[in-house]
Amino acid sequence: MACFAAACGSTTPTEPVSVGSSPPDTAVIVVEPGADQVVSCSGRAFPLGALENLTPLQDLPEVEAAIDEFLSSGEGDFWPQDGWHVVDVSETALLAIILQSEAQVRQDAEERGVGATFDDGFGDGIDDTISLSLQSVDFVEGSWRWSGSSSGEDCVLETLLPEGFGRVEWELDSEAPAPNAASTTLNLSATEQDCVSGQAMGERLQPAWVTETETTVFITLAAIPPEGDAFDCPGNPSQSVTVELASPLGDREVVDGQQTAGRLSDYVGETFGLGP
Repeated sequence: MACFAAACGSTTPTEPVSVGSSPPDTAVIVVEPGADQVVSCSGRAFPLGALENLTPLQDLPEVEAAIDEFLSSGEGDFWPQDGWHVVDVSETALLAIILQSEAQVRQDAEERGVGATFDDGFGDGIDDTISLSLQSVDFVEGSWRWSGSSSGEDCVLETLLPEGFGRVEWELDSEAPAPNAASTTLNLSATEQDCVSGQAMGERLQPAWVTETETTVFITLAAIPPEGDAFDCPGNPSQSVTVELASPLGDREVVDGQQTAGRLSDYVGETFGLGP
C-alpha cells in the first residue's frame, strides 16, 4: 500500500475530521494525464507534453548565453556545466534541466575538482538514485534572462489544484489502526504545505477528492489558504482525517491523487542516460 508523507513539520494532531468525495464537477484527480495536462515539478508548472521532445541547450544559443552567465559565476561552479536540456514551458519561460545518477554527480564533481554534497536519502551508494538540477529562463524586454535555479531529487509530477486551493500532503495515520481488506474508512494524517505561520487547517481543509478503481484508491486533499499575505514557515500541525470509501479496501493501493503522472525520470530518463 503506497502513501506519501508530509514534507512540513508537524505537531500533535487535531481531532479527526470526517470527509468524503467531492462532487464530480470539482474533481481534480487525473488518473491518466494527457499531453495537455499541466503538471508541476519543484514549483515549476508546464504541460506534460513538453517532456516529449527536449531541446539540447546548445541548440538555443540565446538561452545558453543566459544560463552560461550564471554557470560562470562563483555559485555556478557547483552546478553541472554540460548536458542541459530545455523544457518548453511557454512562449516567455523555459526550464533547463539535468537528471544525474549519484555516480554521474560524483564523476562530474571529481573531473572538475569541485565538492559534491548529498542530503538525506541521496548519497547512499545506490547509482540509480537521481539528482535533479533546474535553471529557469524568462523572456524579458526582448531577450532571454536567467531567473533562478534549484536542485533536489527526481521530482514527482503533480497535477495542479484549482485556483484558490492550497496543497495538503497526507500519509496513513500511524496512531490509528492500520487498514485491512475489510476497511471502508481510511485514517490519514494531513499537513498543509503552504506557509501559514503554523496555523491549524480546521475547517479550511476541504472535503477529499476520492476516485476508486478496481486496483487503486486515489485521494487528494486541499485547503483554502488563510486570509492575509504575511506568513512565516515554522512548520504546520498535522490534522487527522477520516475518508469514507464506497466499498471495502480489499488489496487496492492507496495513492495521492495529484501524483498520478509519475516522476520526471519516467519521461526523460533515457535522455540523460538513466534507462531502466
